[in-house]
Amino acid sequence: MSKDTPPRSRAPKRYQGTTQADLLPELRRDFPALFVGCLSVCVWPGWIELVRDLAAELTRNAPTAKIRQIKSKYGELVVYGTNCQSLIEKFAERSRRTCEMCGAVEKVCQVERPGPARRSWIWTICPDCGEKL
Repeated sequence: MSKDTPPRSRAPKRYQGTTQADLLPELRRDFPALFVGCLSVCVWPGWIELVRDLAAELTRNAPTAKIRQIKSKYGELVVYGTNCQSLIEKFAERSRRTCEMCGAVEKVCQVERPGPARRSWIWTICPDCGEKL
């Protein structure tokens, strides 16, 4: 999923003792042109490699791309940016097959779990991590 304008910036989320990784400082250091003006890059630990791979591929194949925000939403990697739609879809698809917590790619499915304020969260998760949620 890609959009041009992200919602307001948010701090990393916490769930059951796990905190999202805030990757923006290191991505700005490693890919400065891509993340100029970026508001936030917060994902669960299992998707850190996925986001780094996305940034590397965008830098190689979409030099005019600009990222405004990257996050997890409804169990999928969501990227708000410009000049990068075709490459983002590949990584959104990969996120639907990768556990958000540990990065496993075997037996991954989407599950709904109670979230804060009585809302449910949808996770892309492996069976082992699903038992811990």
